[in-house]
Amino acid sequence: MLSKELNIEPNSTSKETMSRMRLAIISPNYSLTTKAGFNRAVSKANRIMPEQFDGQNADRIKALISGDPLEAKMQEFQLFAYQLSNNLIEDEDDEFVDENGKYTKIVEIFRDIGLPQAVWKDLFSKTRDQPTGRAFIEALFEAAVNTQTLDICETLLEAGADPDKIIDTWAMGCLSRPPQLSMDCRVGDVDLARLLIRFGAGIDLVTEEDIETALFKACKECTAEAVQVLVEAGSDIMRMDWNDNLLTPDSALTNAVDADWRMAHIRDEEDEEELASSGRDLPGLKTLRYLLTLYDQGRHHDLIQDAFIRAAAEDRRDMLMDLVEAGACINERSPEGHTALIAAAWRSYQGSSSRMVKMLLDLGAEVDLAMPDSNLTALHIAVAEGDEKVTKVLVAHGADINAIADNTGDEDRRLLGSQFEESGVSADALCEMNACQTPLQFALFRNKAKESRYTTSKQGGAALALIRAGAALKYGDVARACCFDNIDLLREILSRGADVNEGDLTGRSALQTCLEFGNVNLVGCLLEAGASLHGCQLHSVMKSGRRDVVEMLIKHGGGSVSGNDAECSVLEAAASSRNWDLMVWLMETHHVPYDQGALCAAVCSGIGSERGNGDYLKVLLRKRPDDMIGGDMEATALGYAAFHHQKWVIKRLLKLKINGRCIIPVKTDGDWLHLANGHPRIMSWAYEKQFWRDPDMAQCSVLVPTIHGSDWKTAQKLLEAGFKPDRLCLLMAIRRQPVGAIVELTNRLSRVDRFERARNDLDTPLQAAVRYRRFDIARFLLFLGADANAPASEGLIVDNDWSDPIFPRTALQAAIENADEKMVDLLLKVGADVNSSPGEDSGATALQIAAGKGHMDMVKSPALDGITEPEDRDQMHFSDSRTG
Repeated sequence: MLSKELNIEPNSTSKETMSRMRLAIISPNYSLTTKAGFNRAVSKANRIMPEQFDGQNADRIKALISGDPLEAKMQEFQLFAYQLSNNLIEDEDDEFVDENGKYTKIVEIFRDIGLPQAVWKDLFSKTRDQPTGRAFIEALFEAAVNTQTLDICETLLEAGADPDKIIDTWAMGCLSRPPQLSMDCRVGDVDLARLLIRFGAGIDLVTEEDIETALFKACKECTAEAVQVLVEAGSDIMRMDWNDNLLTPDSALTNAVDADWRMAHIRDEEDEEELASSGRDLPGLKTLRYLLTLYDQGRHHDLIQDAFIRAAAEDRRDMLMDLVEAGACINERSPEGHTALIAAAWRSYQGSSSRMVKMLLDLGAEVDLAMPDSNLTALHIAVAEGDEKVTKVLVAHGADINAIADNTGDEDRRLLGSQFEESGVSADALCEMNACQTPLQFALFRNKAKESRYTTSKQGGAALALIRAGAALKYGDVARACCFDNIDLLREILSRGADVNEGDLTGRSALQTCLEFGNVNLVGCLLEAGASLHGCQLHSVMKSGRRDVVEMLIKHGGGSVSGNDAECSVLEAAASSRNWDLMVWLMETHHVPYDQGALCAAVCSGIGSERGNGDYLKVLLRKRPDDMIGGDMEATALGYAAFHHQKWVIKRLLKLKINGRCIIPVKTDGDWLHLANGHPRIMSWAYEKQFWRDPDMAQCSVLVPTIHGSDWKTAQKLLEAGFKPDRLCLLMAIRRQPVGAIVELTNRLSRVDRFERARNDLDTPLQAAVRYRRFDIARFLLFLGADANAPASEGLIVDNDWSDPIFPRTALQAAIENADEKMVDLLLKVGADVNSSPGEDSGATALQIAAGKGHMDMVKSPALDGITEPEDRDQMHFSDSRTG
């Protein structure tokens, strides 16, 4: 507001915002009674509000400090109208954070001006044909609709405000029509809807951002009264919209069914008993009953049937009989072939629809009525998700437990849930998936790639229910059963005479599957049944840390504990499990030899985090041959310990002969960005994962993680021990270490490595020193002979969020970007080119950088005389994006 710009800010209470303005102006921070003070106020007013004639702002301020209340209010109104029509009012005050943002603020200010209603009605009507007046009316109308301020809305509509204007809605966070907002769940204002209808609002209009009609919103979010208001206003009750719902299109009826969507699939029997005892209906039931009176059972049967199928899917048992009485058929299919029973089985979550399934069956639903193309039945769908409760209900009602499904296309496959999604699935899993035909095969298929900590893992209870009901076994079912940590399921299958050593379609045995899925609790049962250890390696068990299971396998002939797989040794697997006792037991009892991967796994899995683990590390190193020269794995262990300041581990590892490259958890562009920007916390998080076997991880000198972890003393010890620095090491040191460290590192680097970049998209050492304002280091590098005109890097480094990217810059371009005049002078003295070419990817010239960063005063200085625009002037259009 004007008073804020004049340093006469009013009190922050919303109710008195504008009425206090006059008091603030009468007693401002400077006197308005003197000519100088008055002129100062007028000058500030002129900066923020143009005049239509000379002296207009002076007259405004005179009116505000005059004794005429009406004239003062008129001036306040004009100030407010100007700011609102030019979108100068923002929601910066803490008072409005939890309310309707700036819209509440706008309405509060308007009311606090205190003009009589007749006056502002007259002002609206007189100014509506003027551009500023029209903009003011539209902005105030948007605020009034968002805050449901009906009296202001009505006056503005009478003055010509458009009831169909697309507005930015605070509650919905998108562009919508006023009728859509009135029916939103966070608003639900029937009186606002009535007002808009009275002024001719298009009740079924939508926007690109909000495609749901007001009627659809009302059916799902509001009361039957609201729905009736819209219907009587002519809203189209025959409208159908297709969305991402697999079963049915959207209509008024299906939206009424969805009215309880926030509670769907989480209600339990206690919830429903409490609701029944209260005598209240669930949301949407009254709306559905009202709407059903508007449809003809014959002409509108498809709409009613869609609602019936949707009700079955959404577990709306309270609506089922109303829809049946309105003409819905229990076993009728949708155009896509879905029945109500299939819909209920598909939407069930951990048995949530079991009572709906039972109700449909009791009403006469055919339990084995299948999808026309694939022959999928409700039982196939229920067991595919592992829904034990629904499976038992279907089996109890006579479902064919050996029904054959085939030719499962993409549309029907969606009914089977996430376990049967093909994207990202291994070839072996895809083979098993496509071979599923019987309910038991669907029940036993588990796609672990589609499970995460955010989803519920598929369980084996549905498969167990089928087997106990007599489902026929297929070849490989024992192996498939071992995908689940369910000992009862495994025993039930074995009790039916299944061969414990038969493999699945991919040749995987039961014991192999058990170890692959980490279900080590099943190992004893399999071994007792005679499972062969052929093809089984103990790595999975080692990684689980289960010493008891390892002993059991060894006892049954799995003595190949010294063997390695393609990934790692069994000792490394044990070390990765953080079970130090198991690691030592393997070495001392079964004489497993030392390997470097085990040391790397032990250190990188945290053996050095506790000093009490010293004896375990001592046993591991005691097995290491004295004449061994360690390679990359041991260098990685040393780098990890140095980064984490594990002094006692470093001391022991420095006694070893190590000559290898250190692997660090840096792989993506985002990883390189954080490394170059000197963010060790990011690397510490990356170190928590098992990274050392990933061939795409970066390799470098062991000094890199040491210096990145800000431990120069340890870095000096490593240098004294003979470890050599590399280019990346120097780049890390430039970011944080003193010039003395740079001197020590450069003395150990070749001339080329002192000045060249570690990667094509990283800075040269000199460019980095300039970028990070390390003047002494930059001067030292120039003294050594660094090229001040080395080209910018080949591309920018950026993560997915584009947070703090590193743009390609020459040394001088970086200095200008930092507005570092001292550095600019230093570079110019050694001949830096002021017109160096920009980097190939997102680069910029010095002039573009200065313009984009607001440092044009620098390029106008005599020192930068001769700086020019690029030959291709179109490049100047991109100066903002290239300058961050």
